[in-house]
Amino acid sequence: MPLTMRDLLTPAFRFQKEALLGFLVPVILALAAALFAHTSYVSQARLLVLLGNDYALRSDPNASTTPQPIDRTEIVRAEMEILGSRDLRVQTLKTVGLSRVYPGMSGSPAGIEAAALNLDRDLKIESVPQSSIIELSVKNRDAAVASDVLKKLLELYIERRRVLLQESDLGSVTAQQERLRKDLVAVEAQLTAFSSEHNLGDFNQEFTAVQERRAALATQLLTLDQQLATQTGREGALDAKLRALPGEVELSADQTKSQEAAALTESLTSLKAQRRDAAAKFTDDYPLVATLDARIARVQTQLNSIPKQEISAVRRGVNTVHQEVSASLVSTQGDIAGLKRGRAEVAAALASVDARVRELVEIGPKWRDLARQRTLLETSVLDISKRAAFTQLESSLARSQANVRIIQTPQPPTKGNSGRSLILATGVALGMVSAVTVIVLLSALSQSITTPGELEKKLDLPAILAVPIAKKAPRPATGGLPGPTCLTKDNGEMLTQLLLSVAPKSGRVFQLISANPDEGVTTLILDIAVLAAAQAATRVLILDIHPDDDGAAKRLAARGATLLSSTNENIIRVADTTLNVSSPVGSKGLVVVESAWEQVLERSRSQYDLILIDSPPIARSSVGVILSPLADLTLVVVEAETTRAASVRNLIERIHTGGGSVLGAILNKRQFHIPQWLYEKL
Repeated sequence: MPLTMRDLLTPAFRFQKEALLGFLVPVILALAAALFAHTSYVSQARLLVLLGNDYALRSDPNASTTPQPIDRTEIVRAEMEILGSRDLRVQTLKTVGLSRVYPGMSGSPAGIEAAALNLDRDLKIESVPQSSIIELSVKNRDAAVASDVLKKLLELYIERRRVLLQESDLGSVTAQQERLRKDLVAVEAQLTAFSSEHNLGDFNQEFTAVQERRAALATQLLTLDQQLATQTGREGALDAKLRALPGEVELSADQTKSQEAAALTESLTSLKAQRRDAAAKFTDDYPLVATLDARIARVQTQLNSIPKQEISAVRRGVNTVHQEVSASLVSTQGDIAGLKRGRAEVAAALASVDARVRELVEIGPKWRDLARQRTLLETSVLDISKRAAFTQLESSLARSQANVRIIQTPQPPTKGNSGRSLILATGVALGMVSAVTVIVLLSALSQSITTPGELEKKLDLPAILAVPIAKKAPRPATGGLPGPTCLTKDNGEMLTQLLLSVAPKSGRVFQLISANPDEGVTTLILDIAVLAAAQAATRVLILDIHPDDDGAAKRLAARGATLLSSTNENIIRVADTTLNVSSPVGSKGLVVVESAWEQVLERSRSQYDLILIDSPPIARSSVGVILSPLADLTLVVVEAETTRAASVRNLIERIHTGGGSVLGAILNKRQFHIPQWLYEKL
C-alpha cells in the first residue's frame, strides 16, 4: 500500500500530546531566557575605502615586470584586518577605560585579555557586497559607552593605517633619481655615436624609407621586365612578317574580251540556228537533230571553261605595307635597347638598396636595444621625479588626508535591543523541531500498528479490513437476528467473496485468530455470522473454542437474540434463524482431543454452509494454531495501537510452522486521530 498524506499525519495527531510537550519545553526555556535577557545598545559607523596612492604598488622603475593592480576586495579585506587587530582593541579599551566598557572585569589581573575577547564578540566588522563600504558596530549595555568605544576605535585605526600605509623615504627616492639620470646621459651618448657611425637619423624612419624604396625599385624592375618581354616578342613578330611580305606589288592591269570566247560564241549561235531549222523539218529523235544537240553541248562546255576576258597590260610598284612593317621593326628595336639600359640601372639601384637593408637589419638589434634603454630610462626618470614630488607632498600632508572616509559617524543609540524576539523565535523553531522529533521517535519506537499501511509494512500481509471502534450501542434484534456492531453489509459481502474465492464449495471453514485476548475476535465472528445468516438458506455455525463460559452464545443473548436448544446438546440455535453456536469448547467438561478436530470439522461441513471458528488468542491457547491447517481461510485480528507487531509475527510464524497459512489481517478497533473534516479532504 503506497504511503499517503493520511499515513503521514496520523502519527502527528496520535502523539499530539507528547509533541505538544516537546514543543512547550524549548518555548518555555526560551521564554525564561527572554525574561532574564539584558538590553544592549548597538552603535554603528560606516567607512568608505577609496582607491588611492595608499594602495599603489611602487616597484623599481628598472624592473621589467609590470606591477599588478590591487583588487578592491583585497583592499577592503586589508582594511578590515587592520580594524580587527588585537592591538587596536586593547589600545581602545585602555583609552576608553576598562571600568566603563566592562565594569566586572576591571579588578581582575587578566581583565584586559578577557575584555579584548569580549570586545571581539561585541565588535562586528562587515563589508557591504559589491561596494567599498565597511560597516562597524559595537554592542554594549551603555549607549554612550558603545558610541565612545567605536569613536576611539576609528581614531586609533586612522592613525595606525597612516603609519602602516603612508611611510616614505625621500632620501632613497632622490638617490635613485640621480642614478637614473646618469644612466640616461650615458645611453644618449652611445646612441648618438652609433647613429653617426652608421649614418642614421631615426632608425625606424630610415628602415621604413629603405623598405619603401626597395619595394618601388622591385616593382619598377618587374615592370621593365614585362615591357622588355613585350617588345622582344613584338620584334620577333615584325621580323617574321617583314620576311613574308614582297618588296613590290602589282598596282593595276588592263583587261580585254577573249578572242576564243568570241569565236565559240558565234559558233554556238550558228549551231542553235541550225537546230531550230532542223527541228522545224524533223522530229527530235532524228539523227541530224541529235548531232546538233551534241555539238551545241560541246561548244557550251568549251565556252564555260575559258575566261571571258584576258589581261592585256600589267603595271607594278613599291609595297607600302612592307615599308610600314620595316619602320615598326626599327622603332621596336630602339625601344628594346632603351629598356635594357633602364633595367640595368634599376637593377644596380636595387642591389644598392638591398645592401642598405642588410646593413640596417644587422645593426637594428643594437640600435633598438640602445633606444629601448633610453626610453626606459626616460620613463623611469619621469616616474621617479613624480614619485619624489608625491613623496614630498605625502610627507607634508600625511596627517591631513587619508583614503578612508567616515561616511557615518558613531552616535549614541537611542533604542536598545534585548534580543527577546530572536530568543523567542529560536525557542519556537526549536520547539517545532522537538515536536517533529518526538513524533518521529515515537513512531519509530512504537511496536503497535495504527494504519492499514503500517500493518502491511510491518507484517508483510495484505490488510483485508480496517474496522473502526464501534461508537453506537448494538442495534436491537430484528427477526431473531441481532444487528452487527462493527461490520457493515459491504464488509460481510467482501469477506464472503474472499471466502468463496478460496473455497468455492459448501461447508467452508473461516477462522479468525489473534495474538492477545480482547482484540475483538468474538465480536467480528458474531458480526460475520449475523450478516451471513441474514442471507437466505445459509446455514451458519459458530465454533466457539474459548475455554470459558463467556462465549459467543452469551454475547448473542446480550445483543437480544433468542437462543433455543437443538437436538445436539452442544449446539445452540438462534430462534427462527439458520445461525447456530457451539458451546465453549474447553468449559464444563467439553473437550476435543487434537486428533478429533478433523472429524468434527468434516461432520460440520456436511451440516452447515459456513463454519466460523472463534479461536482463542495464542497467548491463552494453541488450539487455534492446531485448527489453522483445517480451515479454508485464516485471518489474524490485530487491535490497532495495542497489539505489538512482534506478537503478530510470532503468531503467523507458529501457524505456518503448524502447516496452516494466513491470507491476510484485519485491523480492528482502528482510531481516526485526524479530524473528520481534514480526513475527508486528504
